[in-house]
Amino acid sequence: MSNIYKAVVVMKTGTGLTEDQVTNTFHFLDDGAVGVGGAGVISDALQDFYLTDHAGQSDPLSDYLSVEVNRGSGPSDAVDIKVYDAVAGGSPILVESFEMAAPAVADGLPGEVAICLSYAADLSGIAEETPAGAPGPAGDIHGRARRRGRIFFGPLTPFTTELDGTVVRPLQYVTEDLRICGAALRDSSALAALNIAWAVYSPTAGAAYPIVEVSTDNAFDTQRRRGVAPTARVTA
Repeated sequence: MSNIYKAVVVMKTGTGLTEDQVTNTFHFLDDGAVGVGGAGVISDALQDFYLTDHAGQSDPLSDYLSVEVNRGSGPSDAVDIKVYDAVAGGSPILVESFEMAAPAVADGLPGEVAICLSYAADLSGIAEETPAGAPGPAGDIHGRARRRGRIFFGPLTPFTTELDGTVVRPLQYVTEDLRICGAALRDSSALAALNIAWAVYSPTAGAAYPIVEVSTDNAFDTQRRRGVAPTARVTA
């Protein structure tokens, strides 16, 4: 029986508030032979995602994360990776921490600004929508949507921006670096050695699908829940 893991990367921020922590969630699928022993390899692969300068990269992804993300090895600063059984839920089966490398520029864009890394499983022969249930679209099965996912990479430094005329866009090589890291996670030899694959998990379908492609676009995305609360209000 296959195992499906949920790995949550938790980055603490300068406010120290739990609600201001930045999270990225990944899922992984194995063939059932590894069990919880694969959680440590998953943690290592995710640290590699953020910290390693892979072939063809301009800079590691940690360079692009703003000063809003804490750097340090202590419990209030280190990045946590919490690996769960995605189906059974409950407490993490593994918690590990690592120190995020320093940013290239000691500055930051608003915390809500992010770049989206999209990914998808094999969509061959999968319909966008299949009629099901009661008449109308409400009960339709969205087969392709169940095999797509995304993470929002951020908060970001101003180093990640460039002008396209008068339009502010992500630097091309930053989005390229994000794709390279996504491809490296997909193709990880350490994961493959244990028959573990980065995957899209669909709770609706009760299944996980190995990722075959990653992509980015040339526009910033906004994650409003990442914005910090105001500390002052001025009325005139």
